[in-house]
Amino acid sequence: MAFTICGTVCDTATGSGVGGVSVSNGETVVQTDSEGRYSLPVEPECHRFVTATVPDRHRPQVSFFHPTRSWRHSRDDVDFPLVPAPERASRAFSVGHISDSHVVVEAEDRRRAEAIEAEGPPPGEDPQEMLRRKVYALSPLHEYPSEAMLAEDLRRVEAEAAPELIVATGDLTNVGTLSQLRSYRAAIESVTTPVFSVFGGHDGNEERVEGRAASTFTQHYEAVLGPTYYSFDWGGRHVVVYATEERFFSPADQQRKERWLWADLAAQPAGQEIILVLHVGPTTAFLNRLRDYRVCVVLHGHAHTSKVWTHGQTVVLGTPTLCFGGIDTRPRGFRHVRFAEDGVRAHLIALPQEEPLPAAAAPAEIDLGGGASPLQRRWQWQVPGGIHRASPVQRGSQLLVSQQDEAYPGESGLTCLELATGNIRWQVRTDAAVKNRVAVAPLTEHPQRNDEEDRCVAVSVTGQISALSLSGGEMLWQVAVPGYPDQAICTRPVVLDGAVYVAATGSCAAYDLVTGKQLWHTPLEHGTGRSYAEPQLYDDLLIVLIPTQGFLALRRDDGRLAWQRHYPVKYYCAGPVVFGDHLVCVGEDGDLVALEARSGRIIWERPGLLESYAAGLAVDAEQIYVTTAAGEAQSYELHSGEQRWRFEVGEALLAMACYRRRGRSLLAPPVPWRDHVVIGGLDGWLYLLDEASGECISRTSFGSPISAAPYPTGDGLCIGTYDGRLLSYVK
Repeated sequence: MAFTICGTVCDTATGSGVGGVSVSNGETVVQTDSEGRYSLPVEPECHRFVTATVPDRHRPQVSFFHPTRSWRHSRDDVDFPLVPAPERASRAFSVGHISDSHVVVEAEDRRRAEAIEAEGPPPGEDPQEMLRRKVYALSPLHEYPSEAMLAEDLRRVEAEAAPELIVATGDLTNVGTLSQLRSYRAAIESVTTPVFSVFGGHDGNEERVEGRAASTFTQHYEAVLGPTYYSFDWGGRHVVVYATEERFFSPADQQRKERWLWADLAAQPAGQEIILVLHVGPTTAFLNRLRDYRVCVVLHGHAHTSKVWTHGQTVVLGTPTLCFGGIDTRPRGFRHVRFAEDGVRAHLIALPQEEPLPAAAAPAEIDLGGGASPLQRRWQWQVPGGIHRASPVQRGSQLLVSQQDEAYPGESGLTCLELATGNIRWQVRTDAAVKNRVAVAPLTEHPQRNDEEDRCVAVSVTGQISALSLSGGEMLWQVAVPGYPDQAICTRPVVLDGAVYVAATGSCAAYDLVTGKQLWHTPLEHGTGRSYAEPQLYDDLLIVLIPTQGFLALRRDDGRLAWQRHYPVKYYCAGPVVFGDHLVCVGEDGDLVALEARSGRIIWERPGLLESYAAGLAVDAEQIYVTTAAGEAQSYELHSGEQRWRFEVGEALLAMACYRRRGRSLLAPPVPWRDHVVIGGLDGWLYLLDEASGECISRTSFGSPISAAPYPTGDGLCIGTYDGRLLSYVK
């Protein structure tokens, strides 16, 4: 039943009404008159809240919303008393952007998971039952936070950045139980900085798996935290908090919240700067619909990754997880977003496991043991934005360095250094971060191939391919992969026989190395997004890892499927490695397997061999080397899979391993070099191990995580640290 409500938005300090304030029933937006009064139609079955857009010189005395479920008739007392807050009017302010906390109530969640496991396997393949089991499952690899942990992390956000407000962009809880939501609420109420929350799909998962189709699965969230979409003003900007995961809303509620969005935006004065806060990142199609409004910044989470890009006038900032390592292996932390008259600036802040971090070190030498002369430091260069997973690539006297600057404005792109001196030969900026290594054509002895050999190719996270001249850094061509810029490409391209091969989210494609013309494009039901696994070349095949699916081989000449091997593998697993006729692979459950590269046939398999999944993998003539998320380097016989040795590193300085909050972990692949295996540790140490025994020959402290593989340069090594120091060592 519909009826009309009335009320006043008033300043409690003066007793006067506040005019021009938007008030909404979640569908219709009205403005208060000069005396702060408004009237609004309400149908409680459809309009579950009445909200006020709090102006930036005030804060709510109690709340910015009123639940309507208990209302049965018209009323004239739906007031919004406001308290003066002149500090909120300053044009200069900062936001602590956190995301995807996935709060759990461990004892309760574990009891439920154990009860479901005790039920035994489900009868048949009922999709709803399968979803229920997936949602409630607890993985030993996932270290989700408790209420106390989140509260501690919020205090660290306050201490590190002193933001005026914090926005939490969804998946606040792991399943969305009332207990989890109440724990989340208690945590955010434990800090003095106001926290503005966004609904994410995980916050409605319990209702979704227990509910029915065509329903809205936000009742738990609304009972504890209030409306799933709303707006407020701060520092002369209009902030819109909006839920976009449509499957959690009934068709009617989807229409209502969309009508609210456009009505809220239409109520803003021309030229008003708008900050849009979402859970799932916006598509370009959605941003195009907003082109008539001055949306300056979009803040979002969901992907557990960092992605910074621009679309016209809009800066889009995707932020990784606060409480555990991200899917893209960025360390747990938050983004500090600062607004001022001259625009917006943003950068990531990692939360160390132990404070303070050790002092950064640039050791003068690296001990090789056995009485050999040590490697001497030749030069050091600071990489803008740090060094995450991309090792440099040598071509002759040049060293090519990928730049993945996650700040805004940032310096993402590619830099070519003189290998002997570290001096810059050339630099090129790209549209977004280059998260992996560049590709160069293999050297040949054919003069007609010289044009191809003078090229390198980089791919940005958004899916822009750039082909550059090695000699001078000139841009030879740029091509956007299908789905640009809504991609999330972390893998590298590969080059062979005049073609560039790129694996992306939803497809693989080949391009002519000289012209950039697309040679073929193969759509895939599941793509390689967020995986750092590099495609492998074997004879006439391109072999790629497809997270959650396994491995597939495409014919390099036309992109047709040659073979597919289903295998339990995730985006955080090390990519396969071709060695001879073998394709050596790892699985998400610690499996180690050797496939026949030509056919995908299993040669041997060692299920559950590793205590944790392998994050890095390397192969030489006799051995397989792995580095694991549990902080171990291990060696196995290539032809049998029998273990030869294992070595454990120290506690990681930053929680970078996917879903890990603390403990030992490794990310960089092991590097066979001379008679050693070189291990870059997240504990800030570089280890040289004996390749035969695994004995530690030497260790050298750099004081910052080493998450990219050390790079051999003949008789020397290049070491990159997470804080951005690239150091060259030679004999």
